[in-house]
Amino acid sequence: CENMMQEICPACQAKVLFVTEPVYEGFSKVGDLRRCTACGYQEPHGALAAKAEGSDAFSALFSKDELPEKPKVFLGDENACFCRYCSHYVVNPFRQRCMLHERDVDATDTCEQFAQPDP
Repeated sequence: CENMMQEICPACQAKVLFVTEPVYEGFSKVGDLRRCTACGYQEPHGALAAKAEGSDAFSALFSKDELPEKPKVFLGDENACFCRYCSHYVVNPFRQRCMLHERDVDATDTCEQFAQPDP
């Protein structure tokens, strides 16, 4: 297999197979973990090893002065009157609906009868 390598284990000093297994945080792969098949010794490999050492590859490439400003899409609160923020807006897995007008809507639709939801 391509995910198995035979080498000397630093823990048990035997020439054994190492298995490389992916490591996930949620649904995102964060790196690989190499495991000795004889004694179970584990060592980080690749991106996980860099993360364990505390080095961030992105911050190593760019300083804070070189990073662009975060884009600002809205100037103010012009997105505050979208249907998704209205008290008449109801969503379920199959449709989004305005109960005032009794019709299907999109979250970014707007209308004159916008009502702020009760806190």
